[in-house]
Amino acid sequence: MSDTPPLAPAEELVVIDGELARLDARRHQLLLRRAWLLTVLGPRVTPPHPSWQPAAVPSASSAPGAQNVLLTLGGILLAVAALAFTLVGWGQLGIAGRAAVLAVVTLGALAAPALLVRRGLTATAESVGVVGLILTTLDAYALYEVAFPAVDGTAYTALAAAVLAPLWAAYGLLLPRLRSPLPAALLAAQLPLPLWAATHSTTELPFLWALLATAALNAAVAVRLLRRPAAATGSASGARPAAASTDSTSPAGTSASTGPAADPAVPANASTGPGSPAGTSGRSGSSAPLTPGAALPDAGPHTPRAAGSGHSLAPVGALAAFCAWATGGLALLAGLAFSVASSTTAEAVRPSGILLAGAALALAVSLRRPQTATAVVAGLALVAATAGAVRPALPVAWVVPAYLLCALAVLVSASVPGPRLPRAVRHGLRGAAAAVGGGAVLTTLPALALSVLAGPLSRAVAPWHGLPATVRETVGSGSDVPWQTMSTAPLVLLTVASVFVAVHRRSPHPAAAAGAVLTGSAALLLVPAALNLPYVAALALHVATATAALLLAARAFPPTLPAAFASPASPAVASTAPAGSPSARSRTAAAHSALAAGLVAAGAVSCLALASRSSTFGVLGALLAVFGVLGARGPAPVLRVVGAVAAVGCATGLAGASAAVLDATPLQAAALVLTVPVSVALLAALVPRLPGSTVLPAEIAAAGAALLAVGLVVGDLPALATVLGLCAAIVAGTAARPDRRHAGWAAAVLFLLAAWVRLAAWQVEEPEAYTLPVTVLALAAGHLRRRGAPGTSSWTAYGAGLAVTLLPSLVAVWADPYWPRPLLLGCASLVVTLLGARYRLGAPLLLGSVVLSLVALHELAPYVVQVVGVLPRWLPPALAGLFLLAVGATYERRLHEARRLRERLTRLG
Repeated sequence: MSDTPPLAPAEELVVIDGELARLDARRHQLLLRRAWLLTVLGPRVTPPHPSWQPAAVPSASSAPGAQNVLLTLGGILLAVAALAFTLVGWGQLGIAGRAAVLAVVTLGALAAPALLVRRGLTATAESVGVVGLILTTLDAYALYEVAFPAVDGTAYTALAAAVLAPLWAAYGLLLPRLRSPLPAALLAAQLPLPLWAATHSTTELPFLWALLATAALNAAVAVRLLRRPAAATGSASGARPAAASTDSTSPAGTSASTGPAADPAVPANASTGPGSPAGTSGRSGSSAPLTPGAALPDAGPHTPRAAGSGHSLAPVGALAAFCAWATGGLALLAGLAFSVASSTTAEAVRPSGILLAGAALALAVSLRRPQTATAVVAGLALVAATAGAVRPALPVAWVVPAYLLCALAVLVSASVPGPRLPRAVRHGLRGAAAAVGGGAVLTTLPALALSVLAGPLSRAVAPWHGLPATVRETVGSGSDVPWQTMSTAPLVLLTVASVFVAVHRRSPHPAAAAGAVLTGSAALLLVPAALNLPYVAALALHVATATAALLLAARAFPPTLPAAFASPASPAVASTAPAGSPSARSRTAAAHSALAAGLVAAGAVSCLALASRSSTFGVLGALLAVFGVLGARGPAPVLRVVGAVAAVGCATGLAGASAAVLDATPLQAAALVLTVPVSVALLAALVPRLPGSTVLPAEIAAAGAALLAVGLVVGDLPALATVLGLCAAIVAGTAARPDRRHAGWAAAVLFLLAAWVRLAAWQVEEPEAYTLPVTVLALAAGHLRRRGAPGTSSWTAYGAGLAVTLLPSLVAVWADPYWPRPLLLGCASLVVTLLGARYRLGAPLLLGSVVLSLVALHELAPYVVQVVGVLPRWLPPALAGLFLLAVGATYERRLHEARRLRERLTRLG
């Protein structure tokens, strides 16, 4: 038996209340955890039917839906009836009757909710109260019609709203159970000052001041009624200390603001699992003591509530905050528009005063209730006010730097140590400065587009027309392009780049590093056009910018790179910093940004250099040296890849320029271009120390140069055959290297194409006379190889030999109007197909069947065309649609059959 004396009824009630509260909290947490688990599992698992049945908790404050509908309809009908009486039946009564009706009906509608609330009919009282508020509005209208018909309607509306707003607020405070009077009073309070200013001023500024004053009143109400969430969880005055400790150590083992109960997306708390028992402490794991003083925490003095009511005033505060944002935002936007449109300093000062007052209001609100968004508005308004006041006195080119300078002042004031500003306020001011900086960078985009895009493209489409005097002449000068307004663009970009550098030095971040590199490079590219430098100086500065950016990329790239960039010839070096550290990520971001900036600068200067022959050779030669060193000695594989490809591109450009200077024929120009693949093949063979990440990209780029050479002679069949033969010789030389043996197939194909083109150039009508001997020899060699190595594929043994004859003959068939050649080729392909099927050889089977099908299609094509011409126009699309529907309906089965066919083909010899 326990010697603990029985508790008093009041203490026992407190204990029971605390235990019930803990059980409710634990149940709520488990429901959230269950919902999260169902979200994770998705539709794959059907949750079992719970063995527990949630108890229906009656709510005294919520009325049934039908009752709410009826009460709403009743209130609407009463309001319509009152409006109809005021507008229609008003003239049928005398002065005394009118006064009596107004007094009785309005007072009755306003007094009835008090009696209804006492009887517990809260919903009915709410409806009647709304009717009473509408009646007071109708009373004001009736008073205007009878006593003040000559008064201006807008002014009277302002006066009526100024009278009704405090009356409704007092009515809502006297009857705290009613929810509608206080929001209605708040909405009515938005009208007096703006309407009064609209009727008593001839300019817009008094109206904006009235909006700003209304916003200040709304902000004061919102700050008074809204509190931070942390303040709302405090204990009530007079509650025992155990109550606070009970709230901080929840029964589920989580705090009030963290854990699964606060965020259903969190899988589990660090101290609470799905099976944690109720009453487990989140810090010690022990059960929370159940003491007589443990009680539920009250809302506390920091959560405003209507007197004598459980209704919180937070919704009214939220409405006040919305009204403050609406009225204040409208005033600030209008002030900004007037500030931008001002043509003199005297005109600009007046809207700047509004912006400055708005900034002070937003800053005061953000200090009273710290929020990032409010601080952002304060910072933007402050920048607009200070810069807008001096804007008319500045040249057009210096307007953007003025705004940027003011934004820098805001940034410095938010960053330097001084008054202890809340973190949200500092973040908001920095965000405002960042927004202004971003806008300043956007204003430089037209100048950047002209300097990096329009100017170089104008030289590329009209090469070697002579060097212009200055770089501005590439896209126009004088009134065509407003260069004077763009002259400060490099200064803007350099300022933003310096800010990025300062931010990165203070706290390394990838975005700051990338921004510093990109804005700095863009500023250097804009300097020639901004300063109207000579064309040669612009070319030199662009080449220097590209070189510096690539050098920065080479120095910034971390030694350790992902395995996707690694190669056997370039082993990774251990990095001095962890791969995931901010410093390493910043270096990587800066390196990639510098590489991109270097490539853009190189591309721009390459096009600008096409103005004359000497500049073309000089710039391309310098870039070839830079990219060649980067491709051979780059510290990172990605740099070597980019350097190798760009170097081959520069070499190809030099070869093409040389052909143009020599006035070469297409064949001679193609031969000059082919010197690039030859050089790449020789370097890869004679310099084995070149890393693999350099050789392979260079060879791929050289293949692109070879395609360019082929394109130069595509209209001349003898020259095309010569170029294809040269390409085959280059590829055959590459295939002599042990690691490029597979290139031998490409060399054989190129030799074959060269032979076919040569036959076509000689206008040979019977290619079989040249191809059949080669086919016989190739098939005999393939047969001997399969006898010596039974595992040799049929494609290796017979593929090339069969293709030498079948493919040229197929091309000849489609150009032959007679029947013997299709008949002979069809019979030959049928024999090849049957032999492939008999001996299970993939190459004869597929080549023979494809050639046989195309020959059959050639023979049936005229008849198919005739049949299609006879059919109705709608029938082919309909048949195609039915075919697609059938394929779609049996898509899975057709896919399975295609896989089976592929497997059977792969099993062939």
